[in-house]
Amino acid sequence: MLIQLLFRISQQHSMHVTIFILLYRLIIKDNVDVIRLQKQLSEKSTSLLVLQEKFAALQEVSHNTKTEQKNQGALLGKVEELTLGELQERVSDLEGERNLLKNSYDSLLEMQRETQGMMCFLKTDEKIEETSKDLTAVQASHAETVLELQKTRDLLLLQHRLNADLQYMFLVLDVKSQLYIIKSYICLCVSQGDRLRVEILSLSFNRSSSVALDQSVHQVYVEYRLLGITMETTETPMSLRKPTDGEEIHYNFTRVIHVDSMEAAPLRHYLYTMLEGSDPNQGRLKFTVVSEPMNEQEECEDVGYAYLDLQELLLTGNDFIEEQIDVVSADEEQDVVGKLKVSVEAAQALNGIYQEYHQIVKRERGEPRNSTENEEEEEESGIQKNELHVLDFEVDEDSDFY
Repeated sequence: MLIQLLFRISQQHSMHVTIFILLYRLIIKDNVDVIRLQKQLSEKSTSLLVLQEKFAALQEVSHNTKTEQKNQGALLGKVEELTLGELQERVSDLEGERNLLKNSYDSLLEMQRETQGMMCFLKTDEKIEETSKDLTAVQASHAETVLELQKTRDLLLLQHRLNADLQYMFLVLDVKSQLYIIKSYICLCVSQGDRLRVEILSLSFNRSSSVALDQSVHQVYVEYRLLGITMETTETPMSLRKPTDGEEIHYNFTRVIHVDSMEAAPLRHYLYTMLEGSDPNQGRLKFTVVSEPMNEQEECEDVGYAYLDLQELLLTGNDFIEEQIDVVSADEEQDVVGKLKVSVEAAQALNGIYQEYHQIVKRERGEPRNSTENEEEEEESGIQKNELHVLDFEVDEDSDFY
């Protein structure tokens, strides 16, 4: 499509160039005609001036003729008083004057005809001037057309470059997005079974609750506790103003806890006891809402608790995503004072921990195992032997045998 578009543009450009050449030739031809007509106009203008001078002279002669005719009338009145000889002389003089007047009248008629011809020529010159103005307008319109064609060509070239750049950017973004999706999927598949992801999203209090009405509570934060995990890493990094009038405050605090390392063995066992329900919280993960005093010398105070049932997570195999759980007061009444929104992604990890320690407990109790458990144990033992075999051939750089 791009090649066809460029081909059409080139054809249109060649057509416009041909039209421009034809118009340019026509303009040159018209300019030559205009110059010739201007030259003739100047010559005719000079002739017209001469004729105008002659016409003025004829008018003067005509005026003189009228005066002489008046004088002739006066002379006719005196003819009776003249003698015959004088009358003949006067008649001859009058005939001469008549012939002179006739010749003058003929000259005057000829000058009038020439003047009328010059007037027609002047009208033709006016048409030439109008044609010259039209030609100037055509030239200006042609120049504007050429300028618009150049602008259109530049815009087409710019659009072509932008389309090429956009196609390249889209291709790069598509490749990057696909790589990101593949990488995320691989990381998710590899590490999802070896980690816990706990996210504290938001907190709200009921308007009539004791915490909302307590004037001593100004700022609150949320925490939870897991064995072997530093306390500072499982609490929201900052305390926020206590929500009032049913509003909701957002923490958006996320903590990822890996449970596949050797250091995490106590945590794995603790999680197993939670899944068995033998821990003090009866298989529930406890979240604590803490009031932070405005005075640093005073101590923090627990104002509410929220519980998330990990046994339900193990049984259903579904993670808790943006789960709304009740917050109960920290006093003996344990009234519901608000809502805590959390997400816990731990289904695969807890299932693996439970299966691992459940087999260990069965082995210690001497209970019979089914064929599936035997095959899994053989596979694990084979993997451990392979790992030990590899470790036997590794050499420590800091050892004395290196």
